[in-house]
Amino acid sequence: MRVITPVIVICGLLATACSQSSEPTTANSDSAAASTASNASAGQFPADGPVADRVNYYVTRLRPQLPMPVNDATVMESVTQNGLEIELHYQVVDRSVTRPQMEAWLADNAPPNTCNNQMTAQMVRDGASFRYTYSGGSLSQPISRVVTRC
Repeated sequence: MRVITPVIVICGLLATACSQSSEPTTANSDSAAASTASNASAGQFPADGPVADRVNYYVTRLRPQLPMPVNDATVMESVTQNGLEIELHYQVVDRSVTRPQMEAWLADNAPPNTCNNQMTAQMVRDGASFRYTYSGGSLSQPISRVVTRC
């Protein structure tokens, strides 16, 4: 199924984005808390810092890269932060992807793909969550899957 790539790609992109050494920017999310980055040098992922700082950093680093085609079926359109929840929103552009296919794929793949990435797994263990939301294509209503445990 062509929708498998998004969660795998996002984990890789974020690991890359969070290892970059450029200056951090402020997230545009209404609920994004100001990052104290108390345990991180400028531009480095605050691996040992508070989970809120890591969530903010994650969202801040990903947002400028969007919208981003993930594959021929999906475009990652936005990332938002609501407290310690990160929501990754995807637009399904392939009308052949059905709701049952998407629901089954998310149930089987979102948790392991999130938890197999060391950075995102640690964030989840420390209280963050990842919500993967897909809309468009043949989906009449968005489909979401939240990962709250690793």
